[in-house]
Amino acid sequence: MRTYQSGRFEPKGLACSLLLFGMLWISIALMQDFDLRGVLKALILIGVAIATAALTWSIERTESERGQPTPVLVWIIVVLALLLTVLAVVSPSRLTTVEAVAVAVAPFVASLFGGRRIMVIKRLPSILAFICVALALNRLHSAFGYLNEPDMEDIGKTTIAAVHTVLAGQNPYAAPIDLHPEYPIFPGYKYLPMMIAAYAPLVSGFGETGLRLTNIVLDASLALAVMLVARQMAGTFAGLLALAAYLMLPVLPPDIYKHGVTDLAPVLPLVFALAISQSRPGRAGLLVGLSIASKLFPGLLVALCCLRPRNLVHYIIGGLIGVVPAFVFLIWGPAQFTQNVFMFILTRPMDETSWMYGLPPIIPMMAKLIYFVFLLSVLIYLVKTRTNMVRRCGLIILCVIGAILTGPDAHNNYIIWWIPFFCILLGSQVSYIISEGKVPSGERA
Repeated sequence: MRTYQSGRFEPKGLACSLLLFGMLWISIALMQDFDLRGVLKALILIGVAIATAALTWSIERTESERGQPTPVLVWIIVVLALLLTVLAVVSPSRLTTVEAVAVAVAPFVASLFGGRRIMVIKRLPSILAFICVALALNRLHSAFGYLNEPDMEDIGKTTIAAVHTVLAGQNPYAAPIDLHPEYPIFPGYKYLPMMIAAYAPLVSGFGETGLRLTNIVLDASLALAVMLVARQMAGTFAGLLALAAYLMLPVLPPDIYKHGVTDLAPVLPLVFALAISQSRPGRAGLLVGLSIASKLFPGLLVALCCLRPRNLVHYIIGGLIGVVPAFVFLIWGPAQFTQNVFMFILTRPMDETSWMYGLPPIIPMMAKLIYFVFLLSVLIYLVKTRTNMVRRCGLIILCVIGAILTGPDAHNNYIIWWIPFFCILLGSQVSYIISEGKVPSGERA
């Protein structure tokens, strides 16, 4: 573990670090607590995309020049933080939001009163590790508090129904387990068979409680993956910072445990795939394939971002092996599988969570065309250049946010698609800021 000796750094570094964490916390809190929809949610997602580009560029610049993180990043984060603070005033009673902003600007206030430098205490990583343990215990307490909640959403209920349908020897894509008046011609299961396999062991015996218990295991595994990948990217301290960023978020416990969303299952293998995409492309392809065989998105987007011209055959073979379970169910009932998995996505009606809701049809068409051109540019870029893990992580976030912005809806559970990768970048950048751009030898993979 990296150990800091007693030292000093400018208030700007501390303020920038806290603003980064505060921006993330406030943006997620806004989407959850105020249930922002349409244009407001789109603005926050665009802000996250801008922050992602800034983080990626700043991390790479810091690594290449071994100097202080670029001042441009500070100004970008300040502007984004101010934007999110303005949005937050729609509910002045949110004391936690005010506290987050106050903590973030405190170093600037101290500098105005003559506090030109602030002491850094010894053994900062040890204190951060203690904070991570406290956050993990709080997350676990929240999880057990929701174990018997009746308010489970359809994504969890239909997964439970699909598990019991398969155990009864029936095809979940042909069974009427997801009946909605909005799309009556799609009555079958909407996700893929690896989602059923992930939840079957505990759901088969404990129902909704079993699904929530499975989410505890998946949530803990994803937290560990975030820490390990950030550690690989920028060192031990970056791993702890990324873990703290992931565990502190307010939206995850209610969505994962109370509402029973199942997006952890497809996202977990994608984080590990990012970590090994350069060294073990075959295994990375297998993990991406397993994710796609659980839920099409965000797996298809990460499949693009983990693409490498070198050993491409191994990557494709691994991916094909991973999606074998999906082919089994496709052969079992091709018409029902295609109807509920593919046609449902292509014809899904737009709802009020999308910024394009109620706009003329030409607007969504143009947005999708622009996004397609962006994905094509990403593909060409990855084929033509050698790309490191930092940049791939940033591209994953941008591709996922682009899909949410151009899709028919922008539900809160989609946050799980990009938040682990953002926490990895955030932990890496903040570790550089705190250590003044100096990374001890042996700290990075």
